[in-house]
Amino acid sequence: MKYKDTGVSYDAIDPMKRMAQIGGRKTVANISDTKFKELEKSRGETAYVLEHQDHCFAFVMEGSGTKSLVADAMHEINGKTYYNQLAQDTVAMIVNDLIVVGARPITVLAYWAAGSSVWFEDLERMQSLVDGWKDACGLAMATWGGGETPTLKGIIDEKAIDPGGSSFGIISPKERLVTGEKIAIGDANKLPCSKLQGIKKIIRKTERAVLVLLLLYLDCVHNAQLFANPLVLQPLQHSTHHSKILLPIILSLSLVFV
Repeated sequence: MKYKDTGVSYDAIDPMKRMAQIGGRKTVANISDTKFKELEKSRGETAYVLEHQDHCFAFVMEGSGTKSLVADAMHEINGKTYYNQLAQDTVAMIVNDLIVVGARPITVLAYWAAGSSVWFEDLERMQSLVDGWKDACGLAMATWGGGETPTLKGIIDEKAIDPGGSSFGIISPKERLVTGEKIAIGDANKLPCSKLQGIKKIIRKTERAVLVLLLLYLDCVHNAQLFANPLVLQPLQHSTHHSKILLPIILSLSLVFV
Protein backbone atom coordinates (compact mmCIF):
# COMPACT_ATOMS: atom_id res chain seq x y z
CA MET A 1 0.00 0.00 0.00
CA LYS A 2 1.20 3.49 -0.87
CA TYR A 3 0.39 6.79 0.78
CA LYS A 4 -1.69 7.87 -2.20
CA ASP A 5 -4.02 4.92 -1.57
CA THR A 6 -5.03 6.56 1.72
CA GLY A 7 -5.69 9.93 0.12
CA VAL A 8 -2.22 11.35 0.86
CA SER A 9 -0.28 11.99 -2.34
CA TYR A 10 3.26 13.24 -1.91
CA ASP A 11 3.45 13.69 -5.67
CA ALA A 12 0.99 16.55 -5.11
CA ILE A 13 2.38 17.79 -1.77
CA ASP A 14 6.13 17.74 -2.39
CA PRO A 15 6.14 20.41 -5.13
CA MET A 16 4.65 22.88 -2.65
CA LYS A 17 7.29 21.93 -0.09
CA ARG A 18 10.02 22.57 -2.61
CA MET A 19 8.45 25.91 -3.54
CA ALA A 20 8.36 26.85 0.14
CA GLN A 21 12.02 25.93 0.62
CA ILE A 22 13.02 28.00 -2.41
CA GLY A 23 11.03 30.93 -1.04
CA GLY A 24 12.51 30.43 2.41
CA ARG A 25 16.08 30.51 1.15
CA LYS A 26 15.43 33.93 -0.36
CA THR A 27 14.74 35.33 3.13
CA VAL A 28 18.10 34.39 4.67
CA ALA A 29 19.55 37.82 3.88
CA ASN A 30 16.95 39.35 6.21
CA ILE A 31 19.09 38.42 9.23
CA SER A 32 22.44 39.37 7.73
CA ASP A 33 22.68 42.36 10.07
CA THR A 34 22.45 40.11 13.15
CA LYS A 35 24.84 37.65 14.73
CA PHE A 36 22.60 34.77 13.68
CA LYS A 37 23.58 32.50 10.79
CA GLU A 38 21.42 29.90 9.12
CA LEU A 39 22.64 26.31 9.15
CA GLU A 40 21.64 25.71 5.54
CA LYS A 41 21.78 21.92 5.70
CA SER A 42 19.07 21.98 8.38
CA ARG A 43 16.47 23.19 5.87
CA GLY A 44 13.91 20.48 5.21
CA GLU A 45 15.12 18.42 8.16
CA THR A 46 13.34 17.74 11.46
CA ALA A 47 14.25 21.14 12.89
CA TYR A 48 15.50 24.44 11.46
CA VAL A 49 18.78 25.48 13.06
CA LEU A 50 20.36 28.91 13.50
CA GLU A 51 23.93 29.39 14.69
CA HIS A 52 24.73 32.16 17.16
CA GLN A 53 28.27 32.51 18.50
CA ASP A 54 28.86 29.51 20.81
CA HIS A 55 25.31 28.15 20.55
CA CYS A 56 22.77 26.92 18.05
CA PHE A 57 19.01 27.38 18.25
CA ALA A 58 16.44 24.99 16.78
CA PHE A 59 12.83 25.57 15.78
CA VAL A 60 10.09 23.14 14.79
CA MET A 61 6.36 22.82 14.11
CA GLU A 62 4.58 19.49 14.36
CA GLY A 63 1.16 17.93 14.85
CA SER A 64 -0.48 14.69 15.89
CA GLY A 65 -1.98 13.87 12.51
CA THR A 66 -5.26 11.97 12.75
CA LYS A 67 -4.67 10.59 16.25
CA SER A 68 -7.46 12.77 17.65
CA LEU A 69 -9.88 10.57 15.70
CA VAL A 70 -8.70 7.63 17.79
CA ALA A 71 -9.45 9.50 21.01
CA ASP A 72 -12.87 10.56 19.68
CA ALA A 73 -13.72 6.99 18.66
CA MET A 74 -12.86 5.69 22.13
CA HIS A 75 -14.97 8.45 23.69
CA GLU A 76 -17.97 7.18 21.75
CA ILE A 77 -17.33 3.65 23.02
CA ASN A 78 -16.80 4.24 26.74
CA GLY A 79 -17.48 7.93 27.37
CA LYS A 80 -13.92 8.58 28.57
CA THR A 81 -11.59 11.25 27.28
CA TYR A 82 -8.07 10.35 26.27
CA TYR A 83 -6.97 13.85 25.34
CA ASN A 84 -4.52 13.85 28.24
CA GLN A 85 -2.58 11.08 26.54
CA LEU A 86 -3.11 12.63 23.11
CA ALA A 87 -1.69 15.94 24.34
CA GLN A 88 1.38 14.23 25.75
CA ASP A 89 1.85 12.33 22.51
CA THR A 90 1.61 15.57 20.50
CA VAL A 91 4.17 17.36 22.65
CA ALA A 92 6.41 14.31 22.35
CA MET A 93 6.14 14.52 18.56
CA ILE A 94 7.15 18.17 18.71
CA VAL A 95 10.10 18.00 21.11
CA ASN A 96 11.33 14.77 19.51
CA ASP A 97 12.11 16.75 16.35
CA LEU A 98 14.26 19.09 18.44
CA ILE A 99 16.02 16.37 20.40
CA VAL A 100 17.17 14.53 17.28
CA VAL A 101 19.29 17.54 16.23
CA GLY A 102 20.80 17.75 19.72
CA ALA A 103 18.60 20.55 21.05
CA ARG A 104 17.19 20.94 24.56
CA PRO A 105 13.55 22.13 24.41
CA ILE A 106 13.10 25.55 26.01
CA THR A 107 9.49 26.41 25.27
CA VAL A 108 6.48 24.78 23.61
CA LEU A 109 3.56 26.58 21.95
CA ALA A 110 0.15 25.03 21.27
CA TYR A 111 -1.92 25.33 18.10
CA TRP A 112 -5.32 23.72 18.60
CA ALA A 113 -7.55 24.26 15.58
CA ALA A 114 -11.16 23.14 16.02
CA GLY A 115 -13.96 22.85 13.51
CA SER A 116 -16.43 24.55 15.83
CA SER A 117 -16.50 26.31 19.18
CA VAL A 118 -18.81 23.48 20.29
CA TRP A 119 -15.70 21.32 20.79
CA PHE A 120 -14.61 23.59 23.65
CA GLU A 121 -17.92 23.20 25.47
CA ASP A 122 -16.90 19.77 26.76
CA LEU A 123 -15.08 20.94 29.89
CA GLU A 124 -13.80 17.50 30.87
CA ARG A 125 -12.23 16.91 27.48
CA MET A 126 -10.81 20.42 27.36
CA GLN A 127 -9.29 20.08 30.84
CA SER A 128 -7.83 16.73 29.85
CA LEU A 129 -6.10 18.33 26.87
CA VAL A 130 -4.75 21.19 28.99
CA ASP A 131 -3.53 18.90 31.77
CA GLY A 132 -1.82 16.56 29.33
CA TRP A 133 -0.08 19.41 27.55
CA LYS A 134 1.12 20.87 30.85
CA ASP A 135 2.37 17.51 32.11
CA ALA A 136 4.18 16.84 28.85
CA CYS A 137 5.95 20.19 29.04
CA GLY A 138 7.02 19.19 32.53
CA LEU A 139 8.45 15.92 31.27
CA ALA A 140 10.25 17.81 28.51
CA MET A 141 11.50 20.36 31.06
CA ALA A 142 10.17 23.17 28.86
CA THR A 143 7.85 26.10 29.45
CA TRP A 144 4.42 26.28 27.85
CA GLY A 145 4.59 29.75 26.37
CA GLY A 146 1.05 30.08 24.99
CA GLY A 147 -0.61 29.28 21.70
CA GLU A 148 -3.56 29.75 19.37
CA THR A 149 -7.05 28.18 19.30
CA PRO A 150 -8.67 29.06 15.96
CA THR A 151 -12.13 27.87 14.98
CA LEU A 152 -11.99 26.81 11.33
CA LYS A 153 -15.56 26.09 10.37
CA GLY A 154 -15.82 24.48 6.98
CA ILE A 155 -12.16 23.45 7.00
CA ILE A 156 -12.07 21.07 9.97
CA ASP A 157 -14.97 18.79 10.90
CA GLU A 158 -17.11 20.61 13.47
CA LYS A 159 -16.74 17.75 15.94
CA ALA A 160 -12.96 17.51 15.60
CA ILE A 161 -9.81 19.27 16.73
CA ASP A 162 -6.33 19.26 15.22
CA PRO A 163 -3.76 19.42 18.05
CA GLY A 164 -0.38 20.71 17.00
CA GLY A 165 2.28 23.12 18.10
CA SER A 166 5.81 24.39 17.85
CA SER A 167 8.91 24.48 19.97
CA PHE A 168 12.17 26.35 20.38
CA GLY A 169 15.34 24.77 21.71
CA ILE A 170 19.00 25.44 22.34
CA ILE A 171 22.03 23.40 21.32
CA SER A 172 24.80 24.12 23.78
CA PRO A 173 27.63 23.58 23.31
CA LYS A 174 27.53 23.60 19.51
CA GLU A 175 29.32 20.25 19.48
CA ARG A 176 26.02 18.64 20.49
CA LEU A 177 24.58 19.48 17.07
CA VAL A 178 23.44 16.40 15.13
CA THR A 179 23.23 16.90 11.39
CA GLY A 180 22.84 13.36 10.13
CA GLU A 181 26.26 12.48 8.79
CA LYS A 182 26.65 9.64 11.30
CA ILE A 183 23.05 8.41 11.23
CA ALA A 184 22.47 5.00 9.64
CA ILE A 185 19.41 3.05 8.58
CA GLY A 186 17.78 1.49 11.64
CA ASP A 187 18.74 4.23 14.11
CA ALA A 188 15.15 5.54 14.10
CA ASN A 189 12.26 3.17 14.78
CA LYS A 190 9.31 5.34 15.82
CA LEU A 191 6.01 4.79 14.05
CA PRO A 192 5.08 8.16 12.45
CA CYS A 193 1.58 9.47 13.04
CA SER A 194 1.09 9.52 9.26
CA LYS A 195 1.17 5.71 9.29
CA LEU A 196 -2.28 5.79 10.91
CA GLN A 197 -3.82 6.56 7.52
CA GLY A 198 -2.47 3.37 6.02
CA ILE A 199 -3.24 1.26 9.07
CA LYS A 200 -6.84 2.43 9.16
CA LYS A 201 -7.15 1.63 5.47
CA ILE A 202 -5.82 -1.90 5.96
CA ILE A 203 -8.08 -2.81 8.88
CA ARG A 204 -11.17 -0.78 7.98
CA LYS A 205 -13.38 -3.87 8.18
CA THR A 206 -12.20 -4.71 11.69
CA GLU A 207 -14.67 -4.21 14.56
CA ARG A 208 -14.38 -0.63 15.88
CA ALA A 209 -13.12 -1.39 19.38
CA VAL A 210 -10.42 -3.64 17.99
CA LEU A 211 -9.53 -1.02 15.39
CA VAL A 212 -8.96 1.63 18.03
CA LEU A 213 -7.04 -0.80 20.22
CA LEU A 214 -4.84 -1.78 17.29
CA LEU A 215 -4.12 1.83 16.34
CA LEU A 216 -3.04 2.68 19.86
CA TYR A 217 -1.01 -0.50 20.13
CA LEU A 218 0.80 0.20 16.88
CA ASP A 219 1.52 3.74 18.00
CA CYS A 220 3.20 2.62 21.21
CA VAL A 221 5.37 -0.19 19.86
CA HIS A 222 8.94 0.89 19.27
CA ASN A 223 9.52 -1.17 16.12
CA ALA A 224 7.74 0.25 13.09
CA GLN A 225 8.12 -3.06 11.24
CA LEU A 226 5.54 -4.64 13.55
CA PHE A 227 2.64 -2.89 11.83
CA ALA A 228 2.94 -5.28 8.86
CA ASN A 229 3.53 -8.39 10.99
CA PRO A 230 0.57 -10.84 10.90
CA LEU A 231 1.62 -12.12 14.33
CA VAL A 232 0.58 -8.75 15.72
CA LEU A 233 -2.71 -8.55 13.84
CA GLN A 234 -3.91 -12.09 14.49
CA PRO A 235 -4.33 -12.08 18.31
CA LEU A 236 -5.96 -8.65 18.29
CA GLN A 237 -8.62 -9.76 15.82
CA HIS A 238 -10.10 -11.95 18.53
CA SER A 239 -9.76 -9.64 21.54
CA THR A 240 -12.71 -7.26 21.24
CA HIS A 241 -13.99 -7.95 24.74
CA HIS A 242 -10.60 -7.15 26.23
CA SER A 243 -10.24 -3.74 24.59
CA LYS A 244 -11.55 -1.66 27.49
CA ILE A 245 -9.31 -3.52 29.94
CA LEU A 246 -6.14 -3.26 27.88
CA LEU A 247 -6.59 0.32 26.69
CA PRO A 248 -5.29 2.09 29.85
CA ILE A 249 -2.22 -0.17 29.81
CA ILE A 250 -1.55 0.54 26.15
CA LEU A 251 -2.03 4.27 26.63
CA SER A 252 0.51 4.17 29.47
CA LEU A 253 2.98 2.25 27.29
CA SER A 254 2.57 4.80 24.50
CA LEU A 255 4.00 7.47 26.79
CA VAL A 256 7.11 5.35 27.21
CA PHE A 257 7.76 4.51 23.60
CA VAL A 258 6.75 7.66 21.67
